[in-house]
Amino acid sequence: ALRESEGRLRLALDSARAGTWEWNLASNENIWSEETFRLYGLAPGQVAPSYAAWLENILPEDRDAVVSVVTDAVGRGEEIHAEWRVNVPADAPRWLLSRGKPQVDLQGKVVRYLGIVLDTAREYHIPVPSAAVHAQRLAPRGRQPRCERLRPPRQERAQRAARTRPEPGA
Repeated sequence: ALRESEGRLRLALDSARAGTWEWNLASNENIWSEETFRLYGLAPGQVAPSYAAWLENILPEDRDAVVSVVTDAVGRGEEIHAEWRVNVPADAPRWLLSRGKPQVDLQGKVVRYLGIVLDTAREYHIPVPSAAVHAQRLAPRGRQPRCERLRPPRQERAQRAARTRPEPGA
């Protein structure tokens, strides 16, 4: 059962292009999964996982904002939610998103964070083809883009909204 659970976790992380991390606040010890190293543009084991190594991989223009987000979250004992760019050799800067959940001891004090880091380039930062380009790709097949089939034209939506709008003073 444990092996199957680990296999499902690995599949989910690989599919999401995600890695995991752990940060012990008392010892400042960090643990990174192999994929976390790769997301940071490093070979697994290339550097010792640490806050300093993580910070070094953030683009300089993003560092202050990310440090502020992390410091504020840790100071309040709240979840970390940060997005930044890393320099990846021979590649454009990569956008990453990290979420970390605080773990508390028996007294309720936050002692460590467990988190995940995701490559968000595919979802947010890669330019996507315009609707016109998408329509051109589908035109030879005689199909309309799905978004056009599902969504009525703008003028029709405006007319429908005007018909359903209540009269003033009603």
